[in-house]
Amino acid sequence: MKEIETRSDSVIVRYVQDGEDKTMTAKFVVCTLPLGVLKTHHSSIFKSPPLPDDKVSEAIGDMHLGSVFLHSILYRQEQSTEWVAVP
Repeated sequence: MKEIETRSDSVIVRYVQDGEDKTMTAKFVVCTLPLGVLKTHHSSIFKSPPLPDDKVSEAIGDMHLGSVFLHSILYRQEQSTEWVAVP
């Protein structure tokens, strides 16, 4: 995966498959990234709108890698370009 772009009515995912750039459009995307990738590359993956650094720090900053660890973080985007945590 290279980039996720959120629009008002869709989500665009840009990725590479077999060395070729591809694009997929959908209403929703479930993105499962390794914690290390999410911590270090969230700003290059989630560009439009970006995930706010304070939300990322708050949500995953204290998580650590382990042998088995499963966690879900759900955000929804309202009509503005701000991300809102869903309880």
